[in-house]
Formats: sequence, structure tokens, C-alpha cells
Amino acid sequence: MPNEKWRPFSLKASKAVKHEHDGSENGAPPQYKASQGTINQVYSISTRFFEYLCLVTLSD
Repeated sequence: MPNEKWRPFSLKASKAVKHEHDGSENGAPPQYKASQGTINQVYSISTRFFEYLCLVTLSD
């Protein structure tokens, strides 16, 4: 059973921004933009996974 409260990427907005969007027509929050740390982490994980796949392919 998946955890409905799990959020891999969280969007943090100030209270002013939250209140600004509460009264809007669609109530949509601001668009998510990944931080530089998140981008670095995804790049690092992808690089390590690629290196692993290369090693597995060479060993077979």
C-alpha cells in the first residue's frame, strides 16, 4: 500500500505566496523548480548507475 503522504520533491513557499494563491481561480501553487542541490544529486545518482551498468555489461 503506497504512502499518500510521501513527497519526493517538496515545494516550499512563503505564507504570502500561499495566501496569494488561496483566493485565485484555480488555486494552483507556483510551479516547482528544482534546487541546484537536487539537480546535483540526480546527476550524481545517474552517473553512478551508468557506471554500474557499464561494469555489469563488461563482466558478462
